[in-house]
Amino acid sequence: MALRHPENAESYANQFTRSSLSKAGMENVKQNAEEFSRALFDMGAFIKEGMMGQVIRKTALDLYSRIAQRTPVDTGRARAGWFINTAKGEELPPENPGGKSGADSAVAQKARAFGYQGEPVIYIYNNVAYIEVLENGWSKQAPMGMVAVSLHEFTTVLEDNYRQFLREIT
Repeated sequence: MALRHPENAESYANQFTRSSLSKAGMENVKQNAEEFSRALFDMGAFIKEGMMGQVIRKTALDLYSRIAQRTPVDTGRARAGWFINTAKGEELPPENPGGKSGADSAVAQKARAFGYQGEPVIYIYNNVAYIEVLENGWSKQAPMGMVAVSLHEFTTVLEDNYRQFLREIT
C-alpha cells in the first residue's frame, strides 16, 4: 500500500489493482486507500509549509500502528511482518518473533526508525506469505481484516491530526 498525491491517483489505482491486494474481497481496501490518499493531500493545500510533513508522518505512523495492532497473533510473525518505509523492501520478520510482545516490540522499533523527509510515497507493507488470507478475514481475531478497516476509519484520524497541528501553530 502506498500513499500518493492525487495527480498520481490513476497510476496509483493501476499499481494498487496489480498488487496482491487486488484479489477477491480487497476492492474496499483499494477504494479506501484512494480516498485516504486524496484526503491527505487535499489537506496539504491548507497547511503551512513545513507542517504538512509532520501531519503526513504522524498520520502514516498512526495508520501503520493501527494496521499492525489489528493483525491477529499466533506466533506474532504476521504482526511483526509490517513495515513502514519510503521504499518497498523484501524483508521478512523472524520465524518466531516471540509472540505478541515480541511482535509489538518489532512494530514499535520500526515506527521509531521511520524517517520521513517529504518523499512522495510512503509504503506500509507486509511480505508474510499468508497476510492476504488474514486480511480476507480468516482469523476470528480480525474477521474484517486489518488494512481495510484501518483505512476506512482513517479520514477521521487524518482530520483529527490536522486539527491538532493547527492548534499547535496558532
